[in-house]
Amino acid sequence: MELFARNRHFYKALFYFCCMKNSLKVMTLNARHGRGKRKSPVIGRKTALENLVRIAGVLIRENPDIAMLQEVDKKSVFTGYFDHVKKLVKLSDYEYIFHPGDHVNFSFRGISIASYGTAIMSKSP
Repeated sequence: MELFARNRHFYKALFYFCCMKNSLKVMTLNARHGRGKRKSPVIGRKTALENLVRIAGVLIRENPDIAMLQEVDKKSVFTGYFDHVKKLVKLSDYEYIFHPGDHVNFSFRGISIASYGTAIMSKSP
């Protein structure tokens, strides 16, 4: 029951698209922490924003009902220290649920150094 409660938006969207629309377009993307093609793990806020705008463009162009993203950051000093999922949602008009990776939440004196995980984004709330 706890799993359903935490992911209720996902299950509602799945029900809607499967039962009401009779079709479901699913997409998966690796956001690569907003790095784009850069190999360096450290990028500035501007570079991360530019790459997230490109990812949002793909979401808008392909228009999936459900998009699943890997390696999306939540306030990481290495990638501009802002919530990448919230920015993508604002740019592409989706609802979302974020699941942080337990092994990648590092902080020092209350400041998040690196925090990332996976996100499921849906057109239906």
